Amino acid sequence: MPGHEHEEDPAAAGIDWDGLKQVVHLAVRFLDNVIDASRFPLDRIDETVRRNRKIGLGVMGFADLLFQLGIPYDSEAGIALAERVMGFINAEGHAASARLAEERGPFPAYAESVFPQRGEGPYRNATVTTIAPTGTLSIIGGCSSGVEPLFALCFTRNILDGERLVEVNPYFEAALKEAGLGTPELMEQVVEKGSIQSLDALPAAMRCRMTHRPKGNAMERKEVTRMLVGVRPQGQGTIRVVGAKLHGIVVTESKLNYHGSITIDTDILEAARLLPLEYVYIWNKHSGSRIETYVLPGPRGSGVVCLNGAAARTCQVGDEIIVASSREIPVSDYHDGFSCRVLTFDQNGGLPNRVAEKLEYRVAAKDDGTEFVIMDMATGQEWVG
Repeated sequence: MPGHEHEEDPAAAGIDWDGLKQVVHLAVRFLDNVIDASRFPLDRIDETVRRNRKIGLGVMGFADLLFQLGIPYDSEAGIALAERVMGFINAEGHAASARLAEERGPFPAYAESVFPQRGEGPYRNATVTTIAPTGTLSIIGGCSSGVEPLFALCFTRNILDGERLVEVNPYFEAALKEAGLGTPELMEQVVEKGSIQSLDALPAAMRCRMTHRPKGNAMERKEVTRMLVGVRPQGQGTIRVVGAKLHGIVVTESKLNYHGSITIDTDILEAARLLPLEYVYIWNKHSGSRIETYVLPGPRGSGVVCLNGAAARTCQVGDEIIVASSREIPVSDYHDGFSCRVLTFDQNGGLPNRVAEKLEYRVAAKDDGTEFVIMDMATGQEWVG
């Protein structure tokens, strides 16, 4: 299987591969049926969807799988298992799509696609797999979202009418009970810290096994609540606010002789809602230098952050910087509610500048002040940072 170079398979006795194969084949057939059963608002959308018949089979609960197998998320074994599981789903998904092509015919645009050139197919679907965040679905299903690590083992979720619901990861709770450590006092410490890495009362092996937060610049969770600031924007003019922020992103390149700008991985720009040619401020956490320039899109998935032209004089490769944009918005928009994206980054993976957290800062004017909330977009958890 792809991703496993070791003779010993840590998941050999823990994954029902035959059952997974059956589910994949059934899911591909189901998703293909959904295309035929769907109605679309425009004829052009209908034509495009049916011409390519793209589906997106992914995974949910990967962090829970690692918990049950006793494999740390940020380990070589965890990475290898991720490659193996998704490689298996990808291979079986395309096999199922090929079988459907024999029954129902390939997707209409198959002859114009890259597959005939590669000698692949024919397939019923132009694409078969995708990795979706599954934030809401995971809450309904009671499992971890997508392939993401858990941001906390125990936390408080804000729900309707100000009610707060304490949630504990079931595998963490079971491990505590097995070790005889599941006390209310310990749970309160976990809720407060959002992590167990500094809790010496827990065995080192448990802390290692339950390490599912990416290392790096992730913010520590504090009180899970909203903050009300006793002032409101006044007047009918405009107000300058933060548009987006990349916190702790690392410089990977510098090009002194290129016309000035900062080149950033396009995936990161889209996640932060930063636009090509948008004006940004850059603050160097190492030197304290502050500059202003504009954004250029870089190769997707590269993690590139390249200072160009005169900007290259202000930073060195490896420096952590903060990149932020600003927006001028009407005061009325601020009253109604405004939000900006904030991304933090992890430098411990194979590629630089992997997004560790995708946050949304929100403000809205209330009768007695301005409400400020930080929301984790992967989970919907809200807290004050």
